[in-house]
Amino acid sequence: TEPQALQEYIHLFISTYQDLIDCDFKHLEEGFSEEGPHLTKLPENLLQVLGNQLNSCCYGDNIDNFVLATRILQCLVVLCRNYDNVPFIASCEFASYAVNVATVVISKLQGFIGSESYPVFEEFLKVTLHLFECLYDPYFTWRKRYRGQSPNVSRTSYKPAALHVEIVPFIHDFLSVTECFQHQWLPSDIKVRLVHVFGAIISGAQHNALMAISPAMLDILLRVLGTSDAEKPTNELRAERNQLTCVLLECIVAMVRVIHMASPDQRQVEVSQLLEGYMQVLQSTDTHNVSKQLDMIVPCTDTHNVSKQLGMIDTVGRMLQCEDRNSLQIIMTCEGTVEGFLNLLQNTQFEAEKSQRLAIAVLGVLRSILTSSPNAKFRFSTQIGYNRLLEALKSLGQPSQDLLLAVLSLVVEGPYIEAGSHHVANSQCALLLIQWLPDIQSHDLQTWLTELLWRLCGSDHTNKMSCCKAGMIACILTVLVREQQINSAAVGHLIGLLESLGTQSITAMELKQLIGLLKLDPDGKQYPHCSRLMHAMSTMARREGKEGALHFFNIQDISDGIRLPGIRKWPGYAFSFHAWLCLSTNIDHSVYGFESTAPYRRTLYSFLSNSGSGFEAFFKHTGELTIAVFSKKDHSAVTVPDLNLLDGYWHNVCIVHTNAKRPFVASQLYVYADGKLRHNTPLRYPNMGEVHSITQIQTLITNSIEDDDDEGGGTIVHTNHFDDF
Repeated sequence: TEPQALQEYIHLFISTYQDLIDCDFKHLEEGFSEEGPHLTKLPENLLQVLGNQLNSCCYGDNIDNFVLATRILQCLVVLCRNYDNVPFIASCEFASYAVNVATVVISKLQGFIGSESYPVFEEFLKVTLHLFECLYDPYFTWRKRYRGQSPNVSRTSYKPAALHVEIVPFIHDFLSVTECFQHQWLPSDIKVRLVHVFGAIISGAQHNALMAISPAMLDILLRVLGTSDAEKPTNELRAERNQLTCVLLECIVAMVRVIHMASPDQRQVEVSQLLEGYMQVLQSTDTHNVSKQLDMIVPCTDTHNVSKQLGMIDTVGRMLQCEDRNSLQIIMTCEGTVEGFLNLLQNTQFEAEKSQRLAIAVLGVLRSILTSSPNAKFRFSTQIGYNRLLEALKSLGQPSQDLLLAVLSLVVEGPYIEAGSHHVANSQCALLLIQWLPDIQSHDLQTWLTELLWRLCGSDHTNKMSCCKAGMIACILTVLVREQQINSAAVGHLIGLLESLGTQSITAMELKQLIGLLKLDPDGKQYPHCSRLMHAMSTMARREGKEGALHFFNIQDISDGIRLPGIRKWPGYAFSFHAWLCLSTNIDHSVYGFESTAPYRRTLYSFLSNSGSGFEAFFKHTGELTIAVFSKKDHSAVTVPDLNLLDGYWHNVCIVHTNAKRPFVASQLYVYADGKLRHNTPLRYPNMGEVHSITQIQTLITNSIEDDDDEGGGTIVHTNHFDDF
């Protein structure tokens, strides 16, 4: 209790555990994991004495008081590095005392710039903010995520301290002094650390996050994010501003994830409110320079503004990396986020190259919002429309090849690689490119784009079907009317695509529109590409020499499939399944939520009883047909050798199970493909006496474990799929 003895004890304590006072979080990179001392090994009344001394430091202007306060907080930081101590320290009033001293320090900072006292004040604020991070995020989850690490929060056994009522008002009031974020009397390091504290609070525990995320805090964070720099900022000021902006954006991402996963009655702020304010800041970012003397707007050349907008756009995409992504995609589509991006493109005053970069970033985020979400696509199509997107892109002038590639990536909902095969996931965007074609002045770009579209939309059975359903044939015919604005090579590619799609499917109205191109114009002239169109019509009539079904079940989406009523009693002593089917050669793995290299199965049929027994037939990812009979105790499976139907053609498949009628005679399996017996082997007959409550044909595709083909072993994983049946 003696002041001198206490200071000596504090000095010795800090010297002993100096490595644990890591305000720069170097231990996260070095793997440092040493714990602080437990309170049971320290003097019994230590916390009480430290609290009294810290409280007394609020009074008086003696610089020694602030030095002592800094050392006391350093002791508390060391103690917090032992997770057992955190609840005890939080139960005291250290947070309140630290806030009181920090408030005094902030009020003194501006008057002590350049003095010997200034570093003391700065060090106190740094340690105070570090203590708050140790209390409310003891595992430093926020700092790890900010560094790109992936901490496993589920394995944490200690809970952060409950948020003190004075912490959030302190952060809010600190941030509210907007002058301190525009002038140099507050160190840039302290500005960034203050925002880091808020990030630590919302990352440490959900109950603390929901208390901290309030309308007032959201408002002040967005105000700081939207704060403009001085008219001619130095490179140092820009670097400081960039660092602060990065931390703010990470905070906003964390806020969206916390709010989105919380129940409505726990939220103080809705996701839609946050996104609305965020988009207002994005659109109000200074994108042009105004000449007051000439009262005119000139193109902006400030690279900082471009980088800031690109960073804010990219942040929206990172918001979607969360659980329940689909509902967040719908919120962004319906609540004005997408509309705000399109307004941003149409109103931008950036010069051509920078505006193209902005558009590519917007298309990337739009791809994240629409990918694998039929609901989001439907709402975008009905509430905003792809014509609106096309108008926004046209407003930027002539497109670059990179911009067109970004739209193609939106078509396939993934990175578009020219040499690869892709699945058309958003056919409306492919129509957008065709509509844009006559307005593209570069003939080289026209030829390049139409060749890629022909290769993408006309080569795969599934892609052709999707594009025909979207109305691509009518779109191509409309564009061919403007053939004078398109070079001959591009027109040839368009007619080639028309031919491929027409072979798949063409409506009466589309055929009438096609024949209309063959008529003479008012001047008696024939359409320049009349002979090529007639050849295309001939090819459509022949259907490229390929036989195929004209009417079929198209099972593609995750919700597609055929479910039959339960079978109570199967008549007879045999079972046969007969079908015509066509297996798609190109699968969009992202729709089904697994990686492209993961094995999967396409279930042809599946019959399952309540007792867990049943039988099924499925295709492996390699195209091999496997028939299985299983129960709770065993699993028998047979793979048909030398039979691969994964070629994009229609095939006739017949599977027959026969039951043995005499003793010592095995039940048989017969597999026919295209009218020929391809396999005959003994296989246990399914238990048809049980009630089969689940009877499915072509269910959704899912990731699966590779099954053992040998009789008597293996693991059943009920899956999938989606081919044309």
